[in-house]
Amino acid sequence: MTLRRASIAAALAVLMLYGGLIVSLAWFLDGATLGKTLMSERTLFSVNLSLLAATMSTALALLLAIPAAYALSRFTFRGKEAVDTVLEFPIIVSPAALGEFGATLMVAGTMAFRTETLPIAIFMRLSSADIKGTVALILVLVSIGLMALFFARRLLRSAAHA
Repeated sequence: MTLRRASIAAALAVLMLYGGLIVSLAWFLDGATLGKTLMSERTLFSVNLSLLAATMSTALALLLAIPAAYALSRFTFRGKEAVDTVLEFPIIVSPAALGEFGATLMVAGTMAFRTETLPIAIFMRLSSADIKGTVALILVLVSIGLMALFFARRLLRSAAHA
């Protein structure tokens, strides 16, 4: 087996594994629960808050990250090593410790209709043993993530061909 075929086989195996995990969520669902959970005011609030937080953090990151990356790649200045070290800190520390879920949970707590982003909503439903609601929200989160990746790749592809 060539390296090309082996790497393609590995990629397809990973796709099948993740696809199988997503499809297996259907075991815990029924259509009524899915519809009820997806259309509930609480779920819609969680989705909107998550999208707002992601949009604001992305905008803030772009405002700071692009000029910082430019400065770090082009110039020598006092404190450059310190800035570079601090910017690499999230790579070292677990994403759960610095991520949106952990920060919200630790600082703001879990309050329905206040701090309930999608990851917090999933945590709260799982904590109350609402497995069907948890699975429905996981599907919402996975769907939003996959759509975001799909559209980002399309934008990058169209920008590369322009």
